[in-house]
Amino acid sequence: MNTDVLTWPPVYVLRRSKRVKSIQLNITPHKGLEIVLPYRQSLAFVEDILIKHRLWIEKVWQRVRPISSLENLELPKTIHLRAMDKLFEVFFIDHNKKIKLHEEEGALYIYGPLKDMAEKKPFWAKSLQDWTLSKGKGYLFSYLKELSDRTGLVFNQCSLRKQTTLWGSCTSLGRISLNYKLMFLPPVFVEYVLLHELCHTRYLDHSKSFWDLLESFNPGCLKTRQQLRQADHYLPAWSIPIF
Repeated sequence: MNTDVLTWPPVYVLRRSKRVKSIQLNITPHKGLEIVLPYRQSLAFVEDILIKHRLWIEKVWQRVRPISSLENLELPKTIHLRAMDKLFEVFFIDHNKKIKLHEEEGALYIYGPLKDMAEKKPFWAKSLQDWTLSKGKGYLFSYLKELSDRTGLVFNQCSLRKQTTLWGSCTSLGRISLNYKLMFLPPVFVEYVLLHELCHTRYLDHSKSFWDLLESFNPGCLKTRQQLRQADHYLPAWSIPIF
C-alpha cells in the first residue's frame, strides 16, 4: 500500500472490538487509517463515517504521514526524548566501519558509512531505536518503581520492547511490558500508561472498578486516554520497528 498520498475513499484497516461502544478512527504511521467497530456493528455505516470525518482524516493524515518503509528517511538533526525532557543534537560522521554511537551531554554522535546512511540504507534507524530503548530501560523502569511505591500497586517484572501498537500491557502474574516509544511522548501520557498498567495488577479487565482506581491516581485519565490515541505525531519516522 502506498501511504504517501491519501486517495479517496481512503484505504483502511477494519477491526472489530468487544471493548468499544461506538465506531472509532485511528491513524498511525504503522497501520495507516484504522476503523474500529463495536463487535456487532453493521458495516453499512462505515462509508457515512468516512464522509462525516473526511476533513479530520485528511488533516491528521498529513500530520502523521504513515510510513510504508524505512527507505529514504531523512537523517535526524535532533532527538527529543520528551518523557525525560531531554533534547539531543545528532551528528553523523563518516566512518568506513559498522555504525557506532557515542553519547555526550546533549549530543549523540553516529559513526558509519555516511553515503549509505544518507541514501537508501537506513541502518542507523535500528541503532537509534536500540539507543532509545536503552535510555528507556533506565528511565521508565525507575519511574514505574516510583509510581508503584507511591500507589501501593505491586508488579513482579517489567520489560521494554519495540512494540508496534500497544503502549503497554500487563499479565495476570503482574508482568508489565512497556513500549520503548513512550520515551518520545510528553510526561502526561507516560504517567498515564504506567499507572494504567499498574492498575491492571489489581484489575485485569477494563471494568468500572478499574477505571475508578485509575482515576483515583490519575485524575482526568479518560480524557488523557482519548488524547493518547492521537499521540503518534510525537514519534519520529525512524522509530517504527519494522525490521
